[in-house]
Amino acid sequence: MLNKIKKDNKGFTIIEVLIVLAIAGLILLVVFLAVPALQRNSRNTQLRNAVSSVAGGINEYVANNNGSLPAAPGFTIASGTATIGNANTVKVTGGIVATDIVFNPGKKCVGNVAQASNPVNNREFALTFSVETGGGNTPQCIDG
Repeated sequence: MLNKIKKDNKGFTIIEVLIVLAIAGLILLVVFLAVPALQRNSRNTQLRNAVSSVAGGINEYVANNNGSLPAAPGFTIASGTATIGNANTVKVTGGIVATDIVFNPGKKCVGNVAQASNPVNNREFALTFSVETGGGNTPQCIDG
């Protein structure tokens, strides 16, 4: 009779180890690609919320001042969250990063651009700003 050779199959083969490492590498790659996009979306949401807050503050000012818009420079939004400075650039406090919010009195949003309204309404204004995208910055506009 032939003697049976006993095999000890303890441990993993090199192929099995390489497959596990390849799968782990793909998972890490997906995570590293997704994290910057999530951070960018978070910053954009924070910026949009700040712009909405500024628009609300300006609307409150208009309501309390017989329908007149604030005059730059030096106007401070009621809650102290923003100041309109020279060239109608809005400075937001509280850690908002990266972009200028521009106050455009007498204008309305057409797409993502502020254009003069017809007829000019002293209560109308638009706020323009830029958000981050994968390919750079994209202009945004919010009517007040």
